[in-house]
Amino acid sequence: LVEAMDALALGVVEDPAGVESEPASARERVIEALSLSEQPLSTQQLRKRCRIRTATLCATLAELGRQGDVAHGPEGYAIAAALPVSFPDAPIDPPGNGNGKLTQHAQLPLTLDHQVA
Repeated sequence: LVEAMDALALGVVEDPAGVESEPASARERVIEALSLSEQPLSTQQLRKRCRIRTATLCATLAELGRQGDVAHGPEGYAIAAALPVSFPDAPIDPPGNGNGKLTQHAQLPLTLDHQVA
C-alpha cells in the first residue's frame, strides 16, 4: 500500500534486493521433491511435482542413480538413504567363514571299489 495524501492505494514496489533468483535446477527440484515425500514417488508423480519434461527428469534420475543419491525400487524413486532395507529372519545359507567354505566340514566316507582287469 502506498500513501497518497489522505488515501491509501496499491502501488508497484521494486524488488529490494534487485537480484533475480535463478530457478532451481532439475537436480535440485528432484531431490527436494523426494526429500519432502514420505514414500517413494513414480516418474509421473515426480514430473508433476518438479514441473519438468519427462526426458529431463529421466536423465536427472539416471545421473542421481549413478551417483548413489537416488534409488529406484518397486514402488518408485526415493532418496537412497531413505529406502528400507529388509533382512531375512533366518540366514539363507548355513554359516561359513566368509570364503564359501563351511566351518565344520562334513566327513564323507571314502571307499574305492576299483577292480583292475
